Amino acid sequence: MLDLAVVGCGDVAFRTYLPGLAAFPDRFRVAACFDPVRERAERAAGLFPGAVAYTDYPALLAHPELGGIVNLTPAPLHREVSAAALDANLHVYSEKPRWPGWPTSGESCSSSRRR
Repeated sequence: MLDLAVVGCGDVAFRTYLPGLAAFPDRFRVAACFDPVRERAERAAGLFPGAVAYTDYPALLAHPELGGIVNLTPAPLHREVSAAALDANLHVYSEKPRWPGWPTSGESCSSSRRR
């Protein structure tokens, strides 16, 4: 089973992604939730037994047994958030464009292949 962290616990997370992840407890375990607003991180983590709330992204990336992140941050933050997760050898799920600019997107693909 893959331990995931939800990164960005805003309205979209609560309306769509968190219920979706909760629907597949045999495939994913939400182990951690990150948001710069502590109350949102705690509210999201409270939906999943044993999940830990984080407001410090580097601390989240060091969470034991973490296998990947679901990047739900605003589009301008996707590059930084996804690149840091890839650098931590984590899987990254993101529906938004990775980030604007073909050369940067190519770099992200190369970065993920190296891992």
